[in-house]
This record gives sequence, structure tokens and C-alpha cells, in this order.
Amino acid sequence: MILADAAHPYAHADYVITTEARAVHDTATLKLSDYRASNGSDWVVAAIEPASDSGTVQMPGAYINVDTGEIVQPADAHDVVVMKGAWRTLATADSSVPSRADYSWTEVPKQRIRIPTPDDFYSPFKEGGTVVFQWEPSAEGKAQFSATRMIFPEWAQDVAETLRSAPGIEGTLVELADAGKASTEADEITSAKNNLSSVLIWNALLHGSGSSTIVARMPALLETTDARKLSVLVYLCLAASAAADRPTLVTAVKTLIGETTDSTRLASIAYASYAVKLFDPTNASAQNAASSVLAQLKSRTTALHVRMDAHSPWTLIFEKTGQAPPRSFRP
Repeated sequence: MILADAAHPYAHADYVITTEARAVHDTATLKLSDYRASNGSDWVVAAIEPASDSGTVQMPGAYINVDTGEIVQPADAHDVVVMKGAWRTLATADSSVPSRADYSWTEVPKQRIRIPTPDDFYSPFKEGGTVVFQWEPSAEGKAQFSATRMIFPEWAQDVAETLRSAPGIEGTLVELADAGKASTEADEITSAKNNLSSVLIWNALLHGSGSSTIVARMPALLETTDARKLSVLVYLCLAASAAADRPTLVTAVKTLIGETTDSTRLASIAYASYAVKLFDPTNASAQNAASSVLAQLKSRTTALHVRMDAHSPWTLIFEKTGQAPPRSFRP
């Protein structure tokens, strides 16, 4: 995880927090059922490497008149967004999947009146990143990449291992959601080294258990040394928990903040809260929970004198979520 106490130019800080938030959101909401093979398709974990002009707006057919220097536009010409580059396979269940392949398509520029999608904030096919997707080789353009989700680069093998063992894990998830009780098996998986499996189990417990069982697991889970896993777990507490359980979980997260002196761990919670604010705009309860946690983070970073300036990720998160940053730490 990129440290939130480092100083960056504003544009880079915006890139940092949006990239991190997209990966937190996509990992937390990943569903194994999206990656079942069908019609010859298969899942792929890949590194996306966009071309330098990917994401630019162009007008096919338009050209510059060399004599007059004027731009000549065909009568039926219209702007399109060009998406192109290459993807490099990191893991897949099918050996026939190419180790590297190009991608190319055009899109109609987005209309601002609709509800934004995650791609509107950060598109890996425009900006790059590590993703998992269901590959549809018989389709064309963007349709080749279904169920595309950004993941943390360090989790690529964890995601691959989880997808390979999906049938067994899905059975466990169903049992936990239906039974709604703690089990030795759940304890073993939530403490396992595979981060994605832990996240999936925790999500199932959030949906299938009462708050007393969830809170009993909270301290051990929130002590994870993996900063990104902490981000995903906090995101799930804020956005995926039942409305009746959410206040108790928010209290547990705020207690963790009050006991934490490590700015990297505090940054993990900040990224989780920012992901909720960015990607769950219609969930009023989750929005309120994220705002409450961000207010606690502002108080804690002030008390700890966490370094931040006008262009740091910390400051940008506070500003974009309506929390005035601690001005004493700004030049």
C-alpha cells in the first residue's frame, strides 16, 4: 500500500487514492460465481498495459487539410474514446489462454447525467493495473472482458488459488451464510495466508451471522498485518454489513483507530472509507458510517501529528469526502 503520509503532486495523489479505492471496492465485492467457465470462456488474472493514447478522445475520419491547416470533419463523424493496449497473463486455469494479447475498442463518451460506474473513476484499460476477468475469446473488443475487477498486484496468486478451489470454497460460504454461526473451519480460513479466501469468508459471516458473532471475530481480523486486507475488511464492515449490525461494527473500527499509532494502518482504513464514499453513493447508511470513520481518522491523525501537506493523499481524501483536513499540517 502506498503510504498516505508521503507528499505527492495533486494529480498523483488523486491517482493514488482512486487506484487504491477501486482495488478495495472490487476485491471486496468479487463473486466466485462470476468466474465459472461457460461457452469456452475461462478466468484470467492479468496485468493490463495500456497504450500511451488509451482513453483519449478521437474523431475517426477527421484530418487536417495540409493547404489550409483546417480540420476537415466528415458529416457523420463523432467523437469516440479509444481504448487500446495489451494484457499479460499472470495466472489462468486454461493453458490455451495466450501469455500476452492486444486489446482495442472504441466507446461513446460518457454522459454525465447517469450514475457513474467504477470505470468512470478509474479504468484499468486506460490507466493500467492488475485485474481478474472472465475471458470471452469469441467476442470482440470490450465484450472479451466480462466481470473485470481490479485486484491488488500482491494478491494475484491468492486470487488464482481461490478461483482454482472455488467449488469447495463456495460450499463453505453457503454453509456459513445459511447456518449463521461460527465454526472451526471458518476460523481456519479467516486466519489463512490466502487473503482473498479470508475476505470471502468474512463477507459470508457478515451476511449470515448476528452481530455478536461478528464482533467476536473483529479484534483478530483487524489485527491483520496486511494493510490491504485491513482495507477490504473495513470496507465490508461499512458497506456490506446488515443495517442492524453496522453501528456495532463501526464502533469496533473506530476503537481500532483510537488504539492505532501506525499511519500505514490508519491509511488502510482511510482508503476503505473513501472507497465507500466513491463507489456506494446510494447506500445512505454506508455513507454515514464512512463519514463517521473519516471524522475519527481526522481526529486521530491530528493527535498523532501525521505528516500531510496540501497535496498528500491524506489531505485529498479529507477534502473529497467533506472532511476539512487538519490545517495545522498544511504549508
